[in-house]
Amino acid sequence: LAAGELSAAPVARAGAGVPMAGITGAFPGRARGAAAAGEDIGAMSDVVVAALGGFQISTSETTEVVDILTAAANNSHTSVTELGDGLKYVGPIAKSLGLTFEDTAAAAALLANSGIKASQMGTALRGGLNRLAGAANGTNSAIAELPRGTGRVAEALQRLAVAATGSDGRRKRLPELTPAASGG
Repeated sequence: LAAGELSAAPVARAGAGVPMAGITGAFPGRARGAAAAGEDIGAMSDVVVAALGGFQISTSETTEVVDILTAAANNSHTSVTELGDGLKYVGPIAKSLGLTFEDTAAAAALLANSGIKASQMGTALRGGLNRLAGAANGTNSAIAELPRGTGRVAEALQRLAVAATGSDGRRKRLPELTPAASGG
C-alpha cells in the first residue's frame, strides 16, 4: 500500500464520524483486508463504514466486517468496491428482516457469480427481500393469505415450501435458502 493510501483512510473514517479509537484500532485490519482483496484502502474504508452503518454494527467489529468483505470478494466474481456498492442498497432492509451482514454478503456474492453486480445486485436483493417481507405482511396480492408481519418470515417461507430451518432445528442462513447455493 502506498503512503498516500495509508494517510487517506483515517481521514475518510474521521469524516464519517468514527471516533479516533475506532480509527486507529481497526486500521491494521482494514489495511490487511485491502491488500488481500487487491483494493485501495480508501475504498475498503468507505465500504466498511457504509456496512457498519447500514447493518448497525459496532466499530469494535470492524475486523470481522473486513474479513467478511474480503472473503466474499475473493470467493466470488466481484470486488469489495462492487460489494459495497450493492450492500448499501440492501443493508437496511436485510438488517430489519434479521439477516446478518455475513449472510447478506454471501447472497450478494452469489448474485455476482451470476453476473448481477454492484448496484444491480443491491437493487435485486433489496427487491427480493421487500417482496418476501410484503408477502409476510400480506401486502402482496398473489399470496395475501400468508402470515402477516416481518417476524413471521419463517412461516411464510414454510407456506411457500421453503424450509427455513435445518434438520437440527436451527434457522438456515440466507445462502442455504437459495437453490443456487444448495446446488438445486
